[in-house]
Amino acid sequence: MTIYLSIKGTCLRETEKAVQFRIDEVRDTPVDQTETVWIPLSQVEKRMTSQRDGEDTMMISEWIAEKIGIL
Repeated sequence: MTIYLSIKGTCLRETEKAVQFRIDEVRDTPVDQTETVWIPLSQVEKRMTSQRDGEDTMMISEWIAEKIGIL
């Protein structure tokens, strides 16, 4: 069973297979230093953009979060 977690920030660009994302929060906790990472779309369960402030939220698999070093 895949475990997902939420990340918030800004989607900077997207290719056919991945999204470049600037991360501001992981699991509703602000990060010490904003990071920009590429995340494979195959590891994105859900993606939303707030109509209020334009902030992007993604649900990504926990293992990819560990692999890219944000956990």
